Amino acid sequence: LSPLPPAALRLAPAEAELMARFGLLTVRDLLALPRAVLTPRFGPGVGRRLAEALGEREEPVSPLEPVAPHRTFKRFAEPVATLESITHALRELLDALCRLLEKEGLGARRLVFTCGRVDGGLVRLERGTRGPRRSPEPLFRLFEDALTTIDAGFGIEIAALSAPVSEPLAARQLSLRIDAPIAVGNAGEGAQKKTGENSGQASAPALLVDRLAARLGAERVYRLLPRESHVPERAEARHSLMKAPTMANGAAWRRGRLRPLRLLGVPEPIEAVALLPDHPPARFRWRRLLHEVVRAEGPERLAPEWWLADEKLGDEPERDYFRIEDRDGRRYWIYRADGRWYLQGLFA
Repeated sequence: LSPLPPAALRLAPAEAELMARFGLLTVRDLLALPRAVLTPRFGPGVGRRLAEALGEREEPVSPLEPVAPHRTFKRFAEPVATLESITHALRELLDALCRLLEKEGLGARRLVFTCGRVDGGLVRLERGTRGPRRSPEPLFRLFEDALTTIDAGFGIEIAALSAPVSEPLAARQLSLRIDAPIAVGNAGEGAQKKTGENSGQASAPALLVDRLAARLGAERVYRLLPRESHVPERAEARHSLMKAPTMANGAAWRRGRLRPLRLLGVPEPIEAVALLPDHPPARFRWRRLLHEVVRAEGPERLAPEWWLADEKLGDEPERDYFRIEDRDGRRYWIYRADGRWYLQGLFA
């Protein structure tokens, strides 16, 4: 635990921020101080979390999920089982929940729609958003396709909609054009119908991400962010679009480097013949096909991260990369490491 930040102890954000102001950046810094010094300055929660992390105090674990702070319910006079009735109930619950969030200046990041059947069974649908939302119509679209999969059984007698995760929703500047629609009340997403949220403006990409994540799964909707590494297969990382983009360790895309349009998942070994040891190959065989090289550029030497030697990644050999072209005009990205040749990429 020593090298981890104090937030790893599941402290409140205000407590972790206050510790950073005092220069307490790791758990090691907290362990070096007596509990009698920490409690008056940061409250009893810090000492309790430290004791739980070190096994000095038991932490009770409850199997029950915490009650969502924002919930709406609808009880039916008689059990319903039709898609129209369930859809109408969800729209009513969304309208009520969005009004509740608007009063507190919040937007939902995660929604849970639960239907209670007369036989005691529960049907649960959960959806997330890339940013805070409180517009009923875009939120309804996240559930629209999944409503047909609800098994009502002998009927649904109660429906509930909750927002277990919510965030502050900042106001949005309205247009001052004479022909622009006039929004009443909060200028955020609550007024989306009157400000054209779905008219292809800045919010349209975010709404598209929400719908794709609802249909395909949040783990399948991602973007590529740079990562500090010279090794091509480790120079980028997947980052979920449902989370705010972060550049780890200040990494940035490096410009001015010629890189292939397509990288192979794993570099494939090839048979190559070079006139001299440090020269590019004159011909090579890849996937049983022989290619005659007519042009070549390089080498470009790329070395692994020396600081990852403890993880057995820094022990990888250096690579000498070449950009080559065969007689058919196809261009490849190959490299030599420890006397062996590999093909890793294909240019357009």
